[in-house]
Parts: sequence; C-alpha cells; structure tokens
Amino acid sequence: MITVNTYHSGTQLPLTNDHHCIVWATKANGHLAIDNKTFELGPGQLLTVGKNQKLSIDHAHIEGYYLLFDDSDFPTSSIDSVCRIILLYNHFNMHNQLIIPEASQQEFRQLFQIMHTESFTSQEPAINPVLSLLLQTLLLKMEQFIKNTELIDLNKNTIEEAYLTKFLTLLEKHYTSKHQVKDYAELMNLPSRKLNDIIKIYLGITAKEIITSRLYIEIARRLQFTSETIKGIAYQMGFNTPYHMSNFFTKTKGISPQAYRDLLKK
Repeated sequence: MITVNTYHSGTQLPLTNDHHCIVWATKANGHLAIDNKTFELGPGQLLTVGKNQKLSIDHAHIEGYYLLFDDSDFPTSSIDSVCRIILLYNHFNMHNQLIIPEASQQEFRQLFQIMHTESFTSQEPAINPVLSLLLQTLLLKMEQFIKNTELIDLNKNTIEEAYLTKFLTLLEKHYTSKHQVKDYAELMNLPSRKLNDIIKIYLGITAKEIITSRLYIEIARRLQFTSETIKGIAYQMGFNTPYHMSNFFTKTKGISPQAYRDLLKK
C-alpha cells in the first residue's frame, strides 16, 4: 500500500523492514545518516531509504513529504533482471540522495502534492491504481534525472528500450493533443500491438495506462494549481468538449473535476 504524507522535523517516519521510503525535502538543513553514510541537507533534495536501511535524523531539520511503498506496489514485469524501475531503486539503496536543480524542483514538488492529495481523496484506500501510476511516474522522472546527470550507467539500450524511451519522449511532447496508442504507434512506425507489448514487458502496464496517467496528472495539476476554468482546461488538454474531459477524469478518479477542485478548497 502506498502512503504519502507531509513531513516536518520531529515527525516519526513509520519505517519498517518491508517498505522503501522517499523523502522530498522542500526545506532542509543540517545532516542525517542512512546506515553508515552521512548526508548534508539542503532544499530540493530527494532522500531514499531502502528496506532494512537505518535512518538517523537527530541533527536534521526537514520540511516536505514522505512516500512509503513496498515491492508489491511496483508494476509486474516479465523480465525480472531488466525491470528498469527495480534497477533504479536498487541504485537509490546505494546512493540515497538526489539533489534536484532549482529549475526542476517545481515539477517534483507538484507531483508530490498531487500524490498527497490523491492519497487523501481516494475512494479505494487499500489498492489505488492512480497512486500506483503516480509512483511509477515519479520513479521514471527520477530515472530520467539520473540519466541526464550521468549518475549511473543503465547499460546500452536494446532496440526495445530505445522504443520505450522514444514513446515516453513523444508522450511528453504530444500528450495534450494525442490521447490514443495508435497516435504514438504511427509516429514510431510501429503496430499498436507491438508498442503495447514493449511497454507491458518493461513497465508492467499498457501504453494506454501510461497515456491515461499522464493526462490525469496534468489535469489534476491544473485543477489544483491554476484558476483556469474546467472548460478551458478541457480544450487545453485536447478534449473535444468539457464533457469528454469530465467523463475521462471521473472514470479515472471516481469524482468529477469540479468535485475534485471543491474538495481541495475544504
């Protein structure tokens, strides 16, 4: 079960031997220790604590969010040794700290805010597929940051991995105008079934689920952080009518865009 909550110094993190933890520090100073490693703290840092690792925060002041999850929250992959998200988190268990440049901090901050909101407005407290997709989105963004800063070598891409990377890149470019798997398959000169198979193998979910997740995240972000009308958001996101966006959001979230926005104001 995925848990997302606010964190302030003095808060006891409910760590167990079965959970991974990610702390997003919006404000921080001092230092903390994970196992036998000490880290200097500052704002805009992601701190990761793997299963069985020991965290000491006696000399740290941190404000932000914490995220707890276990192995069952990862998507199932049919390629055990190649699952990129598992590889990514294994890297975190060794290094534990990512310092995010100021230009990229807002993207991570808003993603954590959306996850926090989702965890408290969910209609499915035990199993929340939207939170699972948001977790995957977070880990993929962290992987992208690591690759861009050359912190690790994820090995040379196979052809299929290159297709995966291309799909995610195209999605970021076109998600407000292209909502169907066939749209991206055509851009990549692939059959839709082939594209779905590649995504399913590496991420454990379908291309359609990835597209749905990206759309939902952006709609939720605009509902929460802008004053744009729902009608305006619908057209910005490439829906033919506000009704179509409302139907999409309600099917994904379980409540309408207006109800979601009203809930945030309480």
